[in-house]
Amino acid sequence: MEWLKNLSNAIEYIESHLDTEISYEEAARIACCSTYYFQRLFSYVAGISLSEYIRKRRMSQAAFELQRTDKKVLDVAFEYGYTSPTAFNRAFQSVHGITPAAAKNQGITLNAYPPIRFSVSVTGGSAMSYHIVNKPIMRFVGIRTPMIEDMEENQRIVPEFWEHTLSNNQFMQLCQMGDELPNKILGISVYQDPENIFYYIASATKQEVPVGMFEFEIPATTWVVFENDGCFKENVQSIFRRFYTEWLPFSGYEYAGFPDIEVYPVLETMESTGIENYTAFIFPGLVVLVSFSVCSSGGIMNYLMKSDGSFYRILIAPIRRSAIVLGQLLETILCTFLEISIMGVVSLLFSVRIAAGIGEFGIILLLIFLTAFFMSGLAYGISLILPNEVVYETVMNAIVLPVFFLSTALFPANEIDGVLGTIINLNPFTHVINALRSLILYGYIECGELFFVIILFTFMAGSSFVWALHRLKKETAL
Repeated sequence: MEWLKNLSNAIEYIESHLDTEISYEEAARIACCSTYYFQRLFSYVAGISLSEYIRKRRMSQAAFELQRTDKKVLDVAFEYGYTSPTAFNRAFQSVHGITPAAAKNQGITLNAYPPIRFSVSVTGGSAMSYHIVNKPIMRFVGIRTPMIEDMEENQRIVPEFWEHTLSNNQFMQLCQMGDELPNKILGISVYQDPENIFYYIASATKQEVPVGMFEFEIPATTWVVFENDGCFKENVQSIFRRFYTEWLPFSGYEYAGFPDIEVYPVLETMESTGIENYTAFIFPGLVVLVSFSVCSSGGIMNYLMKSDGSFYRILIAPIRRSAIVLGQLLETILCTFLEISIMGVVSLLFSVRIAAGIGEFGIILLLIFLTAFFMSGLAYGISLILPNEVVYETVMNAIVLPVFFLSTALFPANEIDGVLGTIINLNPFTHVINALRSLILYGYIECGELFFVIILFTFMAGSSFVWALHRLKKETAL
């Protein structure tokens, strides 16, 4: 109970200095904590910020002075620390709803705010679910915003920081980075000294620190974890208040002064990662599926051209064989882009939102081009091997469908391991779908992942073209 006694002593100091300068540092010293944690503790326990409490107490005392004495308004203003009559008038009206001059009138209604007294009382014995865990060193990477020792101002800064973060691509980047426990998005208040106070939105991760982000570590220690399911603002403050007043005094533990961590389970469901619905999640996979379908249809053109003789007329034309292959592949790729464009417009009706900027959109087009180029080359070559379109369609379905379903097109594969997980990871289309998903839905992708996908599909596209050209030359030789 010592901390509660110290807090009450700090309040006594404030009450005795309402008509003089109040030092937050001195009040915090009496409470045996830093200025930042004193204000934080006070706001949670009292349900009001320290600055607001002092303002209301001073205006309560100022009202008494104005009513029971003949002091001028300006003198009372100076007495309670206001050098500007305008500032005093504004503060007085915020508490009482009338001007200081009007407060001198008899019969006027004023508001009195009595001093706070802290004590431990029986509150009904409602349960607080918690568990104790010993954590090793925890490393976090995230974005941050500076705070100050004024908790009232911090209560404005933090919500604005969350609102800004949720509206840009960095939040989705953080969602993808969480590869350590707790595998969730974290809100962390870090106090180092009066000049270094930050609020982080971060993930626990082993990954390198992206540009524009910061890392920090919390030493190994013992943590108490409280679970909550309800309205964020009210319930979080309620947990902190009950922690300080009900749990900590009787637990036998001491508060270590380490950062307080808020854990938000936004990584546990698809809906909370910023994906508005399942359609949005599978949209990148559908882009690849459309490429498969159009490119497979491109191979059927060879059978149609053979039936009407145009295939052989092209072969005797004075043009390079490579130009013939490239021309047909580019025609198929153009059709692919047209169908994907139509699908993209339709997807807007299903709450799919494209987060990619101009640069990211260019990368998306490149990945679609390489995917379509590979598939059209593959389909072209296969069509020159098989005898008719029936056999061709059977073979293409046997290739396309397993490749499509054994990827991340329709489901996340984070929790899949064993043989199936290995197959999915070895599937090159898993990586291009993941890359497209990151760019389309989040507007971000790791450079290493992007280079890997581009190099892989450039090689695959080049190989399919060489193979298609080889099959055409062999067809000509026959």
